[in-house]
Amino acid sequence: MPFSHGQALLETAGDRGTLLELRGDHNTGFLVSGQTYLEGLETFISRHLPQAQNRASPDR
Repeated sequence: MPFSHGQALLETAGDRGTLLELRGDHNTGFLVSGQTYLEGLETFISRHLPQAQNRASPDR
């Protein structure tokens, strides 16, 4: 998706949305952006699937 479309969607979503800026293309963005991608994914999962994080905890 073009970056400008992501910005427009974020503007429409207001405080309900988050824009994670990655480098690379559709197939390599997660590789090129590395740690930024992983942190964004972890943030998304903990916000929207808190029960999944509890299951993945090594203490359980």
